[in-house]
Parts: sequence; structure tokens; C-alpha cells
Amino acid sequence: MQDAEAVWQESKTKRLAALEELGSYFREAPWSQFAYTIFWDFFTPSFHCPRPVERVGRLGDGGKWVCGFDHIAKKKDCIIYSYGISDEITFEQEVLERSNCAIRMYDYTINTTNGKAADLVKKYEGRAKLYGLGLGEKDTDNLRTLKTEMDRNGDVFIDILKIDIEGGEFNVMRSILKEFSRSSHLPFAQLQIELHLVYQHGDVLNFFSKWIDALENAGLRAFFSEPNQIPNVIENRAHIDYIEYSFYNSKIDQDYFYAL
Repeated sequence: MQDAEAVWQESKTKRLAALEELGSYFREAPWSQFAYTIFWDFFTPSFHCPRPVERVGRLGDGGKWVCGFDHIAKKKDCIIYSYGISDEITFEQEVLERSNCAIRMYDYTINTTNGKAADLVKKYEGRAKLYGLGLGEKDTDNLRTLKTEMDRNGDVFIDILKIDIEGGEFNVMRSILKEFSRSSHLPFAQLQIELHLVYQHGDVLNFFSKWIDALENAGLRAFFSEPNQIPNVIENRAHIDYIEYSFYNSKIDQDYFYAL
């Protein structure tokens, strides 16, 4: 883990130097012909996950890259939160098929009594739950904060937190960092999150740099990323602004992946 942290730190040093040298290309036209080709190069994952990394769920949109899932699956008290279900449940389905994990699924845009997610709950009654709520910065009629839901469910730690909420992830993650700022570490071991920069305007590079810095300061380390190019094909976009990231929480007990 110390070696992985050292490699990550060196990578971040190089990132900051590159941003200083090339960042001006992005100030006026963040998705110009030159800029978009190197945007994600600034944020290439460099942290070494201490266990094998594998895709859980289908190939293409829907699957998530997870660190040490085979190890996590053996836990008797494994907890997974999945925000943003829609009609794509292959990640959740494989989790339930291959593990002893309990999974809490959230989506306020779907029918919680009929459909694929509802059928999954019926099949894995007791381990799978589906809520017609979304993840928010504060509690509203159809949104709840992560802390609110963890308290309601009686959960103190999450093994995998999956977030796919179509652009809301940036503000929500800031809120989560604030919610748990007094804790020694964030209450999850991994974060699998899809980012949607299409909804951001202005100085996108500066915006994203500050956002990912905040995650890293809280101990999160990116160990995998995968561009989602479906919007590029469907909408004929030149630049990639939908991308999957997987983060490992470096502040949890280092024995987590070795002494389960």
C-alpha cells in the first residue's frame, strides 16, 4: 500500500506540472480539437489496487470495475449501495449471484413494484431492497443523503458505493465529503461512479481538477477508468464527457483486503 501511494503521489506531481504547462489550452475552449484529446490524460488512474480488478456486470454500459470482488463476496456482512438503476441491473444481478452481499438499490425514476429491479428483489428477497429514492445533497421528497439512508438502514460501513445519477454526482460527492468530514475516513471501501461532464460549462478543466482534488484529499484513489463512448456514437460528439471511474479508499484499515 505504501508503494501504491508513492506511485500515486508521483503521478499527481506530474499532473500538477502538466496542468501548469498545458492548462491554458482549456481556458477558452475546454473541448477544442486539441484539448479534448488530452483532457483525461491529466487524470489517468495510477493507484494500484491490492486485489485483482474485474468487471462486475455486463460489458459496455452498466458494468463496473471492482477491486477484489471475489474477496469481498466472501464477507458475511457485505453491504453495497447502488444509486441509479434505470433498466440496467447486470451489476446488481451479478453481485447477488456471486456473493453473500446485501444490496440496497435506489432510483426515484422507476417503478419499484414492477420491472427488472423489482423482479430482482423478489428473487433475492432478504438480500436485495429497492427504494424509490435518489441520492441528494439534502433530504427532500424524493432525495436522501447518504448519511440519512445509512442511519435509516443501520449501516455503518459500505463495501461498494455505486453512483450513476446523470450529472448530479459532482454536487452529491461534495456533500458526502462534508457530511463525513469529522470522521476518520469516508464510510465506504470503494466508489464506482459514472461522471457526466456534459452538464458542466466554462472552465471545465479547473472545475474537474478541484473536484477530484477534494476526493483525493479525503483518501480516494482512482485505480481504473473507462470512457463511455455510447453518447459519442448516438449524438455524434467528438469529445468524451461520460466516463466511469473506480476509486479505492486508502484511509480504511489496510488489513481490509487481507484479513476478511
